[in-house]
Amino acid sequence: NSFQRHSHDMAGDVSLALAPRISTWPQWLPQALLLMLLLLPWPASTVSPQISGILVAPSANGVSPSGWKKTNDGAYQELPFNKVFTFHLFGRNLSQVLKLGFSYMHRNDSDCQDTKLSQSFDVELVDDSRALAEASVTQTSTVDEVVYICAKLRGADGAQHRWMFFGSHLRVYISREVFPMYATVLFICGLFTLSGLFSGLNLGLMALDINELRIICRAGSSAEKSYAKKIIPVRKRGNFLLCSLLLGNVLVNTTLSLLMDSITGDGIYAVISATIGIVILGEIIPQALCSRHGLAIGAYTMPITILFMALTSPISFPLSFVLDKVLGEDFGQVYDRNKLKEFIAAQGLEKTEANIILGALSLQNKTISEVMRNLGEVYMLPAETVIDSFTIDQIRDTGFTRIPIYDKERSNIINILNFKDLTIVNRDTPMRADLICEYFNRQVQVVYDTDTLDNALKLFLSNRIHLAIVKHHVGEEEGNDKDPYEVTVGLVTLEDILEEIIQEEIEDETDIPEVPQVNKALQGRRKFWKDVSLSGTSASQIPGQLRLAAAQNLAMQYSELFGRNAILEPVLDRMFEEKILVRHMFVYGDEDRNALYRRNEPADYGCFLLEGRAVLGIGVENLEFEATIFTLLGSKALSGESIC
Repeated sequence: NSFQRHSHDMAGDVSLALAPRISTWPQWLPQALLLMLLLLPWPASTVSPQISGILVAPSANGVSPSGWKKTNDGAYQELPFNKVFTFHLFGRNLSQVLKLGFSYMHRNDSDCQDTKLSQSFDVELVDDSRALAEASVTQTSTVDEVVYICAKLRGADGAQHRWMFFGSHLRVYISREVFPMYATVLFICGLFTLSGLFSGLNLGLMALDINELRIICRAGSSAEKSYAKKIIPVRKRGNFLLCSLLLGNVLVNTTLSLLMDSITGDGIYAVISATIGIVILGEIIPQALCSRHGLAIGAYTMPITILFMALTSPISFPLSFVLDKVLGEDFGQVYDRNKLKEFIAAQGLEKTEANIILGALSLQNKTISEVMRNLGEVYMLPAETVIDSFTIDQIRDTGFTRIPIYDKERSNIINILNFKDLTIVNRDTPMRADLICEYFNRQVQVVYDTDTLDNALKLFLSNRIHLAIVKHHVGEEEGNDKDPYEVTVGLVTLEDILEEIIQEEIEDETDIPEVPQVNKALQGRRKFWKDVSLSGTSASQIPGQLRLAAAQNLAMQYSELFGRNAILEPVLDRMFEEKILVRHMFVYGDEDRNALYRRNEPADYGCFLLEGRAVLGIGVENLEFEATIFTLLGSKALSGESIC
């Protein structure tokens, strides 16, 4: 404390002592001293320059930086190699910065004299805190793409200039062009071609079905056969082919996007240009071509396809193996009957051809009950029918070549009589129908109404038959309280099935457009003379002696109708030329077919028996009398009187 008080006192004494002396100085002296200080050669400022940040902008040539590269310690600008840019330097005391340089290495001692690149660039001072420099990186490095900024500083008091780093944050990234611009453009054009090829082949080859290719190999033109043979070995490996094409397409499209980005220098423009190019050149045009000419294009480009399958096999083959195990192998498109029918109907074939194909495909869906003829429509003969000349003529007139033979009931068909079997029958020696059938011993083939037409067709072809009997199985589900049994319901022929195939009626020279009139004579009685005359045959077909005896009998026994006073002999002979002869075969159990007249039903025709016999039921008691040959029935109807 004493020392502090002593010092204070001394200071006070000094100030008091100097005060009167200063006050006695001239007034101009301070100004003179200040001028002298300004004129003295003071040393430069000791404040060192500092570069705190940089910004790279396009230069006069218009080239822009590629973008920003993100790292763990920040984002830095990325510049193309060997391109001039404008570097904006920001900091303080930048007047000391003379030149700008680059270095691929950074040292912690801030000295870059030994590591900087040989080329340096002048710095233009804007103000003390901002400067500009036109610079580019023209030397390559195999170590890193990072380039650090260093600057040449002015030396103090004539000292040597030195190069210094200003921190590792002052850096940029250099992107090098692997190929020249023209090579890059050519490479992009090639990639667009490959992209279109992969996209088109993906549609064209994968749309070619294995089965379709095999059909082309057998039924196509010579060029199409050649194309299909080249494609089939590769198309069989469908999943392998698919994986290779998709992998190649994705690889090419990704490379295209990167190359477009290197050319445009802007991400959004690269995306737009790559998208437009891939959609038009790589998708729309090639797929439109390959969808129409896939077979030819796939065959011509098969070497390229096999090459890329080999190149991508390390990835695509394992993937295809997994797909084969998970999804199964590609066996090709298989159409069922309904789809195949619609496919054929849409092909524009001729109507007849289309009907035949569609009819054949429909056989499996149709049953015999849809095409068979019911028993009531079938022409058949009883077993006891005597086959003579009249019966043969009647069978010939029907146009049928195979006649079912039944025993007592029409549903009990025991055999089939073939018209050619009648060649053994002597016209003068009649034979029973059942005896003829036993001689030839033809078996009756039985089918069921629920069988399909394709099975029936196979049966006809395998057994070499043309006619089968249709039976119906009556079971408990149909209200049958007895044991299940079978009943004959109709008849089906090979011609019926063929008509279903061609979708048209088959008519040959033996067919009669309408139901033969002779059948009507057998199916029921005649009520009108016109019907009888139109449905009969000429009496000239009977032996001459029988014809003469019939004419004489009519003239003698029924002279009032056929005598000389009623009709002239030439007219009577001419009457036998008309179709008045009706051949009737007795059908067991079918009273309607066998009846010539019915009680209380008028008729305007007469019947003159030439062969056989007829049973007459007369009176309330229905007394039966037998009429034999040369008996005239219904004579009153011929005289103009109605009979009942």
